[in-house]
Amino acid sequence: MIITRDLNGKTADGQQLELITMENDHGTIVKLTNLGGIMTSIVFKSKDGKPVDIALGFDNPIVYLSPEYLKTDPHL
Repeated sequence: MIITRDLNGKTADGQQLELITMENDHGTIVKLTNLGGIMTSIVFKSKDGKPVDIALGFDNPIVYLSPEYLKTDPHL
């Protein structure tokens, strides 16, 4: 398994946001943030071998802190 960490911005209070990517030997890829463990991407190969992303959400974790998102999803 390959695990990488990429810096992905900062919160208003200066917390560094990271995007953690995990990929296994079968080509399954999971991306999550250090912002509550939000999964931004879950990719696996379909029956015909094409990659399919089944996660619904934003690619960039900073969007989860935007005023527009927080108005509609206040549990954060």
